[in-house]
Amino acid sequence: MPIQDTITKWAKNSLIVQSFSGFDEYGSPQWASTTAASTYACIINNNQRMVRDQKGTLVVSPSQIYVASTVDTCPIKIEDKITLPDGSQPLIISIQFNDDFDGHPCYFEVFT
Repeated sequence: MPIQDTITKWAKNSLIVQSFSGFDEYGSPQWASTTAASTYACIINNNQRMVRDQKGTLVVSPSQIYVASTVDTCPIKIEDKITLPDGSQPLIISIQFNDDFDGHPCYFEVFT
């Protein structure tokens, strides 16, 4: 069974993603409306882990989110706003895209 099938089978949570749309006239970030948001089935792992942020600094990631994928690009960007099942909206620290053993897109991890 491919890894993405395993993730899809055990994905019991939903991740809501609002795409970053730019900045307003005051320089505040803006995201797509909640009606335009995308929802992904995911597995959430709430174990602390050290990861590198966008600048290469080691930081603590309190949770990792696993989302199955079959596309060559990750549909979630670091600037996007995510909403977890408990309603929290943590910042995205890093995103890692993973291939299976044959080099095909498999899943991606979102570190918050």
